[in-house]
Amino acid sequence: DEVDAQELLDALCGASSDTLSNEERAAQWQRLAAMKNEAGGYVQALEQLFASDELPEHVRELCALEFKNHVKERYTADGTCADASVRPIALDERAPLRARILQHVAAAPSAPIKAHLSV
Repeated sequence: DEVDAQELLDALCGASSDTLSNEERAAQWQRLAAMKNEAGGYVQALEQLFASDELPEHVRELCALEFKNHVKERYTADGTCADASVRPIALDERAPLRARILQHVAAAPSAPIKAHLSV
Protein backbone atom coordinates (compact mmCIF):
# COMPACT_ATOMS: atom_id res chain seq x y z
CA ASP A 1 0.00 0.00 0.00
CA GLU A 2 1.16 3.51 -0.79
CA VAL A 3 1.44 5.96 2.08
CA ASP A 4 -0.88 8.93 1.56
CA ALA A 5 1.02 12.22 1.84
CA GLN A 6 -1.90 13.98 3.55
CA GLU A 7 -2.26 11.20 6.11
CA LEU A 8 1.47 11.36 6.75
CA LEU A 9 1.32 15.15 7.12
CA ASP A 10 -1.55 14.85 9.62
CA ALA A 11 0.33 12.26 11.66
CA LEU A 12 3.57 14.26 11.63
CA CYS A 13 1.86 17.47 12.67
CA GLY A 14 -0.18 15.64 15.30
CA ALA A 15 2.88 13.91 16.74
CA SER A 16 4.63 17.25 17.22
CA SER A 17 1.56 19.27 18.25
CA ASP A 18 1.47 21.18 21.51
CA THR A 19 -2.32 21.25 21.45
CA LEU A 20 -2.90 17.49 21.67
CA SER A 21 -2.85 15.45 24.85
CA ASN A 22 0.02 13.04 25.47
CA GLU A 23 -2.28 10.14 24.58
CA GLU A 24 -3.31 11.77 21.30
CA ARG A 25 0.31 12.52 20.41
CA ALA A 26 1.27 8.93 21.24
CA ALA A 27 -1.47 7.72 18.90
CA GLN A 28 0.00 9.86 16.09
CA TRP A 29 3.47 8.42 16.72
CA GLN A 30 1.94 4.94 16.49
CA ARG A 31 0.37 5.89 13.17
CA LEU A 32 3.79 7.03 11.94
CA ALA A 33 5.41 3.80 13.13
CA ALA A 34 2.78 1.75 11.30
CA MET A 35 3.39 3.72 8.10
CA LYS A 36 7.14 3.19 8.42
CA ASN A 37 6.73 -0.53 8.94
CA GLU A 38 4.55 -0.77 5.86
CA ALA A 39 7.22 1.36 4.14
CA GLY A 40 5.28 1.47 0.87
CA GLY A 41 5.80 4.94 -0.49
CA TYR A 42 6.81 6.31 2.93
CA VAL A 43 9.98 8.07 1.77
CA GLN A 44 8.28 9.19 -1.44
CA ALA A 45 5.40 10.70 0.55
CA LEU A 46 7.88 12.54 2.78
CA GLU A 47 9.72 13.83 -0.26
CA GLN A 48 6.46 14.96 -1.84
CA LEU A 49 5.64 16.95 1.30
CA PHE A 50 9.17 18.34 1.51
CA ALA A 51 9.03 19.50 -2.10
CA SER A 52 5.72 21.33 -1.63
CA ASP A 53 6.12 25.11 -1.71
CA GLU A 54 2.63 25.39 -0.21
CA LEU A 55 3.70 24.01 3.16
CA PRO A 56 5.04 26.37 5.83
CA GLU A 57 8.77 26.20 6.41
CA HIS A 58 8.40 24.68 9.90
CA VAL A 59 6.35 21.80 8.42
CA ARG A 60 8.99 21.24 5.75
CA GLU A 61 11.61 21.19 8.53
CA LEU A 62 9.52 18.56 10.30
CA CYS A 63 9.48 16.46 7.12
CA ALA A 64 13.24 16.81 6.77
CA LEU A 65 13.78 15.78 10.38
CA GLU A 66 11.45 12.80 10.01
CA PHE A 67 13.25 11.72 6.83
CA LYS A 68 16.58 11.83 8.65
CA ASN A 69 15.17 10.00 11.67
CA HIS A 70 13.65 7.37 9.40
CA VAL A 71 17.04 6.70 7.84
CA LYS A 72 18.97 6.90 11.13
CA GLU A 73 16.75 4.48 13.01
CA ARG A 74 16.95 1.95 10.20
CA TYR A 75 20.66 2.27 9.49
CA THR A 76 23.28 2.57 12.21
CA ALA A 77 27.01 2.83 11.61
CA ASP A 78 27.62 -0.87 12.30
CA GLY A 79 24.92 -1.86 9.82
CA THR A 80 22.49 -3.09 12.44
CA CYS A 81 18.99 -1.76 12.94
CA ALA A 82 18.49 0.71 15.77
CA ASP A 83 14.82 -0.23 16.23
CA ALA A 84 13.94 -3.91 15.97
CA SER A 85 10.41 -3.05 14.81
CA VAL A 86 11.71 -1.20 11.75
CA ARG A 87 13.05 -3.07 8.74
CA PRO A 88 16.78 -2.34 8.35
CA ILE A 89 18.00 -0.63 5.19
CA ALA A 90 19.31 -3.17 2.71
CA LEU A 91 22.79 -2.65 1.29
CA ASP A 92 21.39 -1.86 -2.14
CA GLU A 93 19.12 0.83 -0.63
CA ARG A 94 21.86 2.77 1.11
CA ALA A 95 23.46 4.51 -1.87
CA PRO A 96 20.13 5.70 -3.35
CA LEU A 97 18.97 6.98 0.07
CA ARG A 98 22.24 8.83 0.60
CA ALA A 99 21.95 10.36 -2.87
CA ARG A 100 18.40 11.48 -2.09
CA ILE A 101 19.47 13.07 1.19
CA LEU A 102 22.35 14.92 -0.48
CA GLN A 103 20.05 16.08 -3.28
CA HIS A 104 17.66 17.54 -0.69
CA VAL A 105 20.52 19.10 1.29
CA ALA A 106 21.67 20.86 -1.87
CA ALA A 107 18.16 22.14 -2.59
CA ALA A 108 17.16 22.94 1.01
CA PRO A 109 16.37 26.62 1.50
CA SER A 110 17.00 26.91 5.21
CA ALA A 111 19.83 26.16 7.62
CA PRO A 112 17.61 24.00 9.91
CA ILE A 113 16.55 21.83 6.97
CA LYS A 114 20.16 21.49 5.81
CA ALA A 115 21.12 20.52 9.36
CA HIS A 116 18.31 17.97 9.66
CA LEU A 117 19.20 16.33 6.37
CA SER A 118 22.96 16.16 6.92
CA VAL A 119 22.97 12.51 7.98
